[in-house]
Amino acid sequence: MGHRLHITCAQCGHTFERNYGVGYTGKGTLYCDTCGQAVNVDFATNCFFDEHCPCGGRYSATAIGNCPVCNSPIPEENTCDAGQWK
Repeated sequence: MGHRLHITCAQCGHTFERNYGVGYTGKGTLYCDTCGQAVNVDFATNCFFDEHCPCGGRYSATAIGNCPVCNSPIPEENTCDAGQWK
């Protein structure tokens, strides 16, 4: 199930939101594990999705992307605290 994450960048302190995961409709947002670029995917109609990003990275269901202000990568462990989404 998809979630809406509230993230604070550890580098610059900017707070922003991100969609994470795939919703019950089969639609979701994936982020590149290298550059943080986002792509919206409808897995119900696009079962042959190319997970390769133009930068050479891969779109991943576990990547969260980068900070939109300073472009720092956001580690996955910074998005969850004791099972509660920040």
